[in-house]
Amino acid sequence: MSEADRALGIRVDGVAASLATTDSAVRAEIGRVERTSVDRDTALGQRSDTITASLNDARGRLSTVETAVTDGRFAAAQRVSSLEAQVGADLSARIDQRATAIVDPKIGVVTQSVTDLRSAYNGTEARVQQQAGTLVDLAGKATAYVRLLADGGNGVARLSLWSDQFGGAWELIGDGRIGGNLVVDGTITSTKMGASSVQQAMFLTLPGSMSIPYG
Repeated sequence: MSEADRALGIRVDGVAASLATTDSAVRAEIGRVERTSVDRDTALGQRSDTITASLNDARGRLSTVETAVTDGRFAAAQRVSSLEAQVGADLSARIDQRATAIVDPKIGVVTQSVTDLRSAYNGTEARVQQQAGTLVDLAGKATAYVRLLADGGNGVARLSLWSDQFGGAWELIGDGRIGGNLVVDGTITSTKMGASSVQQAMFLTLPGSMSIPYG
């Protein structure tokens, strides 16, 4: 491929300030890189941003990378970002986020977002993750889902919701409590039921809201 068939562009910007003394090292920095690339078959644009502040072993950092690309048939856009705070080797907090949109004639149309939160101290970690996505494939079948996970180190709670050509459903993992009313229009099936959790008797409701056991 000759240079006439390709074009590149890049711009780098940054600003920084630092100070060092006998007992501390302080630095703040902001950077940005912008890149574009085109040829006969592909166009790509990307931007990367970072912000960092540090003082000795304490640091805060934000970073974002945004990308768009197409080859005339396939097209995608993505944003990836992270926020991080850390003091020493034992204390850290981090948030990662990713959002993606894809159109691909080979698979269909896809969107996805993922958010991950983590806190860690001296080997103990807590985490929350949220995922959501949609897909329409080339056969016209649509799928949508949402997943939420919480992990405090002593057990995991997870809620999943999804819908596709077979209908909608949800799944809950972990102990649960309902503070209000519960209305069930379908069938309840239990693989485990405590002897005292449900009174195993049938009731007949009479006029005047009186219930008596029968059978």
